[in-house]
Amino acid sequence: MTLLDSIERLQQKPRAVRLRILAVSVAAIMAAVIFVWAANLSSTLHADEQALDDSIRPFTMLRDLIANSFGNARDQLKNLSF
Repeated sequence: MTLLDSIERLQQKPRAVRLRILAVSVAAIMAAVIFVWAANLSSTLHADEQALDDSIRPFTMLRDLIANSFGNARDQLKNLSF
């Protein structure tokens, strides 16, 4: 029996039976998705895995870049002689 034969046989069933099969199918797929999500949830909740190194955070990098630029500019102004 092929998939197309199964679909044709399902189409010939009464509407109530098709709706029941639909509900059971949706519930089974939802259960599988929730199971996979729950299985991966523990690995995503660990703080040490979620914590990013400060050196790769974009705003930390921007702050360091600005601080270094001001520090370099200050050093160059100190070296100027008028």
